[in-house]
Amino acid sequence: MFKHYIIAFITFLLCFPLFSQENEPMTIPIDYEHFGTVYDIVEYKAKNEILIASEKGLFRYTGKVLSPLHSESEETFHKIYLQKEKVYALSFNNSIYRLKNDSLLFIKHFEENIKDLIVIEDSIFVTTPNSLFVGQKDKFTKIDIGTDFYHHGFIKTKGAYFLIRQSSTTTDFYNLEKKSKTATSFKKTIHKVFTTEKNNYLVSDNIVYEFDQKSSQINMRFDLPIRLLNVKLYDIKIHETGLITIGHNDGLSLWNPKQQKWQHYYRGTPIHAVSFDQFENIWLGTKYEGVLQIPSIHILQNDISSILQWKEKIVTSYLTNDYLFLGTNLGSLISWDIAQGIKKVIHLSKNGEVQSIVGKDDLLYVYCDQLFKIDLTTHTVIESENVHSTKAIFVDDELFVATSEDFQNLTKAIKIDKGIWHNSIHYSSEEDLFYLGTKTGLKIVNRNDFSVVTTVEKERNITEVLRLKKALYMFDFNGEAVGLRSGKTAQLPISNIRNVTQINGEEALCYNKSEVVLFNAKLNQGRKINFISTLTKGKDIVNISKSKTDLYITTLNKVYIIQNYSEFLYKTTPENIALIINGKNGKTISETINLSYKNKGIELFLKSNKDLSFFTHYDLFYTIGEQEEEWTKISPNQQNAFQFNLAFVPEGNSVLLFMLKNNDVNQKYSVKTYVNSPFYKSYWFILIIFLSITFLLIIIQKRRLNLMKKENLKRIQEERLKTRLFKSELTAIRSQMNPHFVFNTLSSIQLKIAKKETSAAFKMVQKFSSLMRGILNYSQKELISLKQELDILNNYLELERNRFEEELIIEMNINEEMDLEDFRIPSLITQPIAENSIHHGLKHKHGEKKISITLHKIDDLSYSLEIIDNGIGIEKANQINAENKKPESFAMKAIRKRISYINSLNEISVDLEIASSDQGTKTTIKVIEYD
Repeated sequence: MFKHYIIAFITFLLCFPLFSQENEPMTIPIDYEHFGTVYDIVEYKAKNEILIASEKGLFRYTGKVLSPLHSESEETFHKIYLQKEKVYALSFNNSIYRLKNDSLLFIKHFEENIKDLIVIEDSIFVTTPNSLFVGQKDKFTKIDIGTDFYHHGFIKTKGAYFLIRQSSTTTDFYNLEKKSKTATSFKKTIHKVFTTEKNNYLVSDNIVYEFDQKSSQINMRFDLPIRLLNVKLYDIKIHETGLITIGHNDGLSLWNPKQQKWQHYYRGTPIHAVSFDQFENIWLGTKYEGVLQIPSIHILQNDISSILQWKEKIVTSYLTNDYLFLGTNLGSLISWDIAQGIKKVIHLSKNGEVQSIVGKDDLLYVYCDQLFKIDLTTHTVIESENVHSTKAIFVDDELFVATSEDFQNLTKAIKIDKGIWHNSIHYSSEEDLFYLGTKTGLKIVNRNDFSVVTTVEKERNITEVLRLKKALYMFDFNGEAVGLRSGKTAQLPISNIRNVTQINGEEALCYNKSEVVLFNAKLNQGRKINFISTLTKGKDIVNISKSKTDLYITTLNKVYIIQNYSEFLYKTTPENIALIINGKNGKTISETINLSYKNKGIELFLKSNKDLSFFTHYDLFYTIGEQEEEWTKISPNQQNAFQFNLAFVPEGNSVLLFMLKNNDVNQKYSVKTYVNSPFYKSYWFILIIFLSITFLLIIIQKRRLNLMKKENLKRIQEERLKTRLFKSELTAIRSQMNPHFVFNTLSSIQLKIAKKETSAAFKMVQKFSSLMRGILNYSQKELISLKQELDILNNYLELERNRFEEELIIEMNINEEMDLEDFRIPSLITQPIAENSIHHGLKHKHGEKKISITLHKIDDLSYSLEIIDNGIGIEKANQINAENKKPESFAMKAIRKRISYINSLNEISVDLEIASSDQGTKTTIKVIEYD
């Protein structure tokens, strides 16, 4: 064990550097790249925004959105002037501009160097070092008041406006309205004049003087600090609280009336402009850092980065009365003497991480791979002890540690609970019990015999146990505060609770890496402290420690100090907070939005009138119509602006509801819209059109009536004639078919008789008779039953087979389950197809000649009939016919005409498909009966 002490002590002696660094007011930077050097900053109260004059132009900042103000040419602006709601800007090019909406309108360019300007009513007064001009718009005239005086600038008072002039012997004030001079007894040389709305200050011989408005005399206000003896002053502002701020070429000097001393910050950074706003922010315009916003001089920051090594960061902290101890991930412990501002580094373990720190009297206990005991008077390691990973330490007369594996009394060398990962230790002296927060729940241990009394909430990951309002509360990792005895549960507006810091007897701060919630045990509820999240934006919160009056918020490389924290912690939303809704043109929406029917939707920009306040936090929601339960959150865009777009707005009246919501406020605002209907939907237009059409109809109706009757009669006659002609054509088609078939059949019978085959000839005559009877019976009908059609086809095929000397093979595949009488088919459609197959496909074929008839039932209303031959195919048959100079087949053209006509009757649907190759031809007739 003694060896560990030696090693720790030697390491400490070798690595004990000292650092001294002042706390500075916490700042929120607006990037330098936007501005270059910033020369002037003014609060524009009428628009709830900050105006910034800079090297790269004039800008407006709403607290959320930074946007440039456009001018005709690129200018560097160094001064902004406000006159009620009018804004004027002066460029280094000695040109004057006026702000209108988002643009800067050029007024006048001067050849002389402009020293100052002021606006009285509609008149603009401009002074150069030796001349005075007055004008409106771009017309200016020179006022003759002598040339022996040097003009320092203008002073505003409650009752008048003056030009301060000084000669070698006299200082006087020239009243711009009365055009009169007032001499003073002030004999000292004025170096610079600083003018505000309420006060006017002059600097001479390292003393700041103030112009007394009542006596019109110049009186001493205060001496400048010694540090500013040879420093160039850029701006002086004095707040109504007595806070004095001076911007100069070596930073910011600040007189705090409460502490009665000067403090100097941001050394090495020239600060050209200082401005206060209504929310007590201090705005700094710098040369190298852009714009810096100081929310309060009571919120300080201390950057630890210069002490940390590469990739080193703070992972834990502990506050005593005089010191703040910061543990790092690389085994270093930073001891910060808060009063003296001196920091010392104690190196404990090269590769270890400081996990826990606790102090008792003049000793500090630190776990970093092992448990170190450090003497606070000498900052030396006294001893160390090997224990497991320790997340919590408790020390009074005895030393206790809660490790990843057990809970130990190191003084008595006893341990329990092997295998339990501990998060925290709370000791109740009244009960003599330890309450151990673990990753699996709460374990209660009796101090006397070190026995486990009970286990509570096995499914909870307990971050901390605290006594609030004389009751014990468990804080769960998932964001719940649970009364141990009462069972009361409060769901906090936070998750992944990293740590809990007790503030007083009733309240505690619960926080994760980015959010902080104040839990009040009396109210049993939590409220988000948004300003702390804004302070540490982008930096993980490591720990929050509390002294009597101050909060110390530790991040990975900075410490934020909130002095008199109760003033900020309980700060509510600024009074009279309201939502401002602007249109695309920047104008505030105060009445119904009227749109034409050709509108392209609505684009609105929303913000609070308190956006410049650092402590204002809110969310925005919207809904359309009166359905208030269906709120949709509006998220800020890339420029951090709340922009609302509605692509389609219906005709007539509509209502948009917006809600501004935060911890203290839940306000609703309505925007009414009215979309005008197009003129062709207006009542007067519809009435005119109706009357005009009615009048025209009356005039032409009589003229058209007879013509319509004649035309209708003519159409009826034409339709009848077309029908007769079409039927005649079909009859002619059938009559063309029949003689061709009869000729072929009689030729076959004649051949049989010639061969003296009387019995076969008799059978052929008999079948021919049946076939002709069927043809005669059905040729005048459009549709016949499927049975009738197949009987005719069968007679025909038998006649052809006899004629072919029975070389023709016929296959009939009929679905026996089908009732052929229930299905219809166009009359005499199959016989011409079969005839084509035999006389064109099979006649020229050598070898087996086969024709198949196959009937398929599709459903109760449809079927398909296939006629298949194994002939030479249509293409080859056409070639042979062409060589023999035979005409093309007439049958198929006629069949297709018949099918077209049958389909037009809308009784059945017939579809004819033919597929042919040199292996044969397949003809499919698909028939669907309409239900």
